[in-house]
Amino acid sequence: MDKPLHPHYRADIDGLRSLAVLPVLAFHAFPNLIPGGFVGVDVFFVISGFLISNIIFINLRTDRFSWLEFYSKRIKRIFPALAVILGLSLVFGWLTLTTSEYQNLGMNVAGGAGFFSNLVLWSHSGYFDTSADYNPLLHLWSLGIEEQFYIVWPILLVLVWRRRKWVAPLVFLCFAASLIFNIVRIKKDPIGTFYLPFSRLWELLAGGLLAFYHSSAKPFFAEHRFKPVTENIFSITGLSLVIYGIAQLSKQSVFPGWNALIPVSGALLLIAAGPEAWINRKILSHRLMVFVGLISYPLYLWHWPLLSFARIIQTDEPSPGAKISLLGLSFLLAWITYRFVEKPLRWGTRKNTVGWLLGSVFGLGLIGFLISRDYHPKTRMADATHKLEFAFMPNRHDLNPEYIRLFREECNYITTEGKKIPVAPSCYLPTHSRSVFIWGDSHAQQFGVGLLPYLENFKVSTLQLASSACAPYIPDKITVICDRANQMAYEKILKVQPDVVILAQYGNHHIPGLKTVISALRRNGIKNIILMGPVPQWSSDLYKILARKFVILGKDIPERTSLGLSQETLAINKSLGEAFTHDPEVTYVPVMDKFCDNEGCLTKLGDDLPEDLVTFDRGHLSKRASSWFAQTVLGPVVLDLMHLKKPAQTNPERKPDRSAHPGE
Repeated sequence: MDKPLHPHYRADIDGLRSLAVLPVLAFHAFPNLIPGGFVGVDVFFVISGFLISNIIFINLRTDRFSWLEFYSKRIKRIFPALAVILGLSLVFGWLTLTTSEYQNLGMNVAGGAGFFSNLVLWSHSGYFDTSADYNPLLHLWSLGIEEQFYIVWPILLVLVWRRRKWVAPLVFLCFAASLIFNIVRIKKDPIGTFYLPFSRLWELLAGGLLAFYHSSAKPFFAEHRFKPVTENIFSITGLSLVIYGIAQLSKQSVFPGWNALIPVSGALLLIAAGPEAWINRKILSHRLMVFVGLISYPLYLWHWPLLSFARIIQTDEPSPGAKISLLGLSFLLAWITYRFVEKPLRWGTRKNTVGWLLGSVFGLGLIGFLISRDYHPKTRMADATHKLEFAFMPNRHDLNPEYIRLFREECNYITTEGKKIPVAPSCYLPTHSRSVFIWGDSHAQQFGVGLLPYLENFKVSTLQLASSACAPYIPDKITVICDRANQMAYEKILKVQPDVVILAQYGNHHIPGLKTVISALRRNGIKNIILMGPVPQWSSDLYKILARKFVILGKDIPERTSLGLSQETLAINKSLGEAFTHDPEVTYVPVMDKFCDNEGCLTKLGDDLPEDLVTFDRGHLSKRASSWFAQTVLGPVVLDLMHLKKPAQTNPERKPDRSAHPGE
């Protein structure tokens, strides 16, 4: 059954869909190779805004707009492939996921079925949440924004259509308000700006503005001898902007913000150029580009779950060959879905198709919701992983609330939900004559868990101003919440003049900033500064790796392993060591040298599981590990700098470990 050609159909726009989806696939599989491939989603937003708005405007101008027809077509377009992905994700998840992972999948299925995935991801985007790479339905956030647009936008246009002269100002006003909100909020709330609909709607409304002009039956370009030149300038500029965004933007770029104007403007120019521009006619309208564009929706839906489940099962990044194979499988499954599911349901004449699709998708959403509330059959891995998961999953998505309280939340300028809270005076006012001050992000907080009780035995106050996701630096100006957190920490340190300052952070991309901080502290009277190296980081939560690779197979959990160990962390450990080991202004503590050797990194400190696991997630020390490290390494270093004697005997809970890390 072939797709009926709409009188306003443009093959080049289907080709533009392929230009949008291919970079997204490449970015998700090879982010370092295609650093800005994610901007393909923004190109999709412009296309959707143009096409949907064009349909609405044409029907309103001819007095043929029908709510039933509009939403029936949207359901037939969106629901068939979505139902397939949601249903198969639930089945495959039951076979491969732990109990907590399956609950998280259920929550995302409910969000995908209800078209509020973006809101689910925004509300659960705390610092300790599961890595994005291990969320098989993460990509549905963009579908949520589009569907929210489809619901609100027609209603708004119909309400003002009787006042025809208000329509263009309304579209522009909504576009401008959303764009300004996006630009103003991006630095203050980058996660919310990325996921919330109002900060992304301007991208769809950009296409809406173009559609309003296009639907007026006026040509994009007046007929004159320079018309072909103008069209080609538009298309060449548009394609250049899209390619520039793909090549030059990256995960480190401030996005969306001003940077989103690059792909949005490029997509607008390519659409405005029209089907007769050379690029649109010869490249975008090529049969292969059009084919990829036609299957782009199921292709987008299929590729990410395949890559994500592969990462989950393997507990590490798949090989390049495996990822290429998975992308190839995505194309095959996308074509099958398009040919045998989407087309028959979209263009077929069966009655009650819309009702069946609604029931299927929202039924899957209800199942997902019940799974998220723990109403579901045990997953295949449940019995094998229950003991490991038990301490980490009460109501916090693999996160133990009791342990987080040990991170001294009252000393965190920013809560794990990203909100500002008053810092307790006990965090920066010492009760003893001697004190140690911990400054950094959550990777600094983890050391305070064990160090505080250890140093209390020596009448040393452990102070702490460490805020999640805020590496220590001295801000030049106060613009974002981490600026305020670091400014407060720096001011309190200078006022208290502690005997020792401990700096810790995730990653090594702030080495110049760390050197600046260390020099500033020394100039202002702080004589003893300790810089902590990274702790071992894992590709997923450590207990999930151990459950999947050992427990479910009936094997004993090894004391050490390299399975799932982040190679990036090894590189960070090396670069920090090279930068600071011989720096006279700071005492560098290579944390990984205590936890790792040639056999791998420690997984546990005893057999009392899960309490004896080294980390409670991907890379934050457990209470037991923090205490052990404080007693065996960090505490003695602090005491030596303060010229205090450590106890004659300590009880480190296990024997000392060799100091080399894997690969040395």
